[in-house]
Amino acid sequence: MYIADLRYLYAIDSKTGKELWTHDVDGMISRPTASDGTVSFIDNVGVHALNADSGELLWEHLYKKEVPSEARPAESAASSNHVFIPEQLEDGRVTLKALDVKTGGENWSYGDSVSIKISPYVAGNKLYLPFEGGVHILNEKSGKELDTFEHGSPVSSVAVSNKLLVVADLGGGVTAYDLKSKQANWSYENDGLDMINRPLITLLDNKVLLTEVKNGITVMLDASNGKELWSKNIGNPSFTNMYGAAITKPAVADNQVYYAMWDDQQKNGMAGYSTLLALNVDTGNELWQYKENDFIEYFPILVNEGMIVVTKRGIKAYKDGPSEESDVENNNVSGSVGEIKTDNPVIAYEGTWKTPGSDELIINLSFTDQSSGTITYFIDGKEEATPFQYEFQSKLDRVLLKIGSDERTTYLVPYETGTLGFTDSQHKYVLERSNTAK
Repeated sequence: MYIADLRYLYAIDSKTGKELWTHDVDGMISRPTASDGTVSFIDNVGVHALNADSGELLWEHLYKKEVPSEARPAESAASSNHVFIPEQLEDGRVTLKALDVKTGGENWSYGDSVSIKISPYVAGNKLYLPFEGGVHILNEKSGKELDTFEHGSPVSSVAVSNKLLVVADLGGGVTAYDLKSKQANWSYENDGLDMINRPLITLLDNKVLLTEVKNGITVMLDASNGKELWSKNIGNPSFTNMYGAAITKPAVADNQVYYAMWDDQQKNGMAGYSTLLALNVDTGNELWQYKENDFIEYFPILVNEGMIVVTKRGIKAYKDGPSEESDVENNNVSGSVGEIKTDNPVIAYEGTWKTPGSDELIINLSFTDQSSGTITYFIDGKEEATPFQYEFQSKLDRVLLKIGSDERTTYLVPYETGTLGFTDSQHKYVLERSNTAK
């Protein structure tokens, strides 16, 4: 399995938790994709392909200008032949490029107004590419347009099975099209799925799972007619402003759907811990939940003998799901069978920073543990050290600081390499890394 923080991509043995290799990254990366012995990912500077076994860099395709995580796809898209990347051209147009998975050479490109935020959906030898009014279907090998589904509204997400093309649009509506006839089989609307809240789509054998990670709405539909089988609200939507989501995307196996969610809201609005949750696919009933005394950063990863979760402090593996010695009331799952620690990603923010060409603001950042640190201001030849509490908000690619006894809110945002955004309630600075403090 492959996970990342702001500094490294890690390859982890899913059975033992042993670290196999690491590779440098630049900023929060897209969710990596493994295909044909190659692991690809997108970071601030471009797309990179590594040997899946050794971590050796095979090739990279660099942007002409760095692109932060909020302007990039959430995950990489790849097939056995290509790695796909939407890229903005010098004149502002955005095209989809197909890069050879072995060499990184550009084999073809398509369009000049594709979404820079949405990756194509790869299904067999076809690509399903959302656009303003529907979905283009492309030949994966050649890039030739095979067909177009007109939807009449900008498409935000898409999923494909053998018979159905299911799309969610910016209005929050969900429509299933027959792939052969191109006719709409059914449509579904929910007041909680609107312009701001657009669901992820997960296709099961005979069901369609909709997940809105920002407000915690989860809906299961009958794939044959679009009728709602069950609907639940899970997680706390108030965490969305702080962490970018209330719940993770789902993982589904053995008639169960799994989520992780932020939990236990504190007085300062931050979460106290995360909770793992298992629901029955058919009924939506809660099967069990488990309190994880840490913050789960990614959706649960399912393996043959259990589940792996990535937390702020590292990686944990759980076995068997619910404990045989306990029941749902005990909120228990079998204990962690392995844990590996990863470097704290905020280390990348440590050091001295200053306003370019002036001494208007000079600071030094030091992170002492998983939740606290010290900021030192250099003012008129004097040093003023102030403690802070912090939260690394991975989904937003930033660090939230609560500085001093009055907990002044400040955000740290990585821009181009060696440049840091520093924003509080009164000012917004772009700082450069300085080798020495004043």
